Amino acid sequence: MAAEPTGLAAQTERSCKCEEQRGARAMVAQWIEPAITACLKNVHAKRKEAEQIARAAAACAETGSVSEGVRVSMDIEQLIYDAGRLQDAASLLRTLLRA
Repeated sequence: MAAEPTGLAAQTERSCKCEEQRGARAMVAQWIEPAITACLKNVHAKRKEAEQIARAAAACAETGSVSEGVRVSMDIEQLIYDAGRLQDAASLLRTLLRA
């Protein structure tokens, strides 16, 4: 059975482990931060597209084509859902980054 390192050897071993963890965190941050940025850009794009569709649906309704407005607005649901899942992913990645 090997003896536990003591004194300077134990401090050096703990220091090395901390350095390894910092290095690993930096490597993880290299891919997590761009992934978070990509998620947030996609959230913005999805919401912007949903806004454009909502404007078109409202215009249809205002001109008397209420049924057409509702039909047009049906495409919004998937975009909002996707934006929500992307936001969830960004939040999860941030949690991993802080761990």
